[in-house]
Amino acid sequence: MIWLKVGGGMLLIVCGTFAGLYCSEKLRRRVRFYEEYIAFLSQAESMIGYTAASVRELMEGIKGLPMMSPLFRKTLALLSDGKTLSESWECAVQTYVEHPSDRETAAYFGNTFGTTNCSGELGKLKLQKETAQRKHAELLEEYRTKRRLYRIVGMFAGTLTAVILL
Repeated sequence: MIWLKVGGGMLLIVCGTFAGLYCSEKLRRRVRFYEEYIAFLSQAESMIGYTAASVRELMEGIKGLPMMSPLFRKTLALLSDGKTLSESWECAVQTYVEHPSDRETAAYFGNTFGTTNCSGELGKLKLQKETAQRKHAELLEEYRTKRRLYRIVGMFAGTLTAVILL
């Protein structure tokens, strides 16, 4: 009988630890999203500056961003179905971007892109990249300070629950 209690207590501790790891991983994914979003904006800025690429060429030409490629695929599919860039990008962002604050930042690209000439587009991309870099720096600092906290709190919560129940 004691082995069942010890086993159950250990299981609660492990579950609490995994909950803390999950929260830490969620924050890491947000940091990674901004890293890729900044890379996307940089590549878009270069492509528009040097080739004056269309939206389709831009999204098809950017490779190596695994978190951004589903957004590109969905946006291109919806563009092919006759929707506007703003509608297509908004739908893709709502589908694939997890955090509401990140959705708002990413949605700005689709709402403003393609409305001015090349120099205007480059200015908007630069502004958006600076905003994303600022948010990335804030999230990176938050990740550095909170990742261990989430793990420790998860383990402590599991341990506390095991002690209370046993």
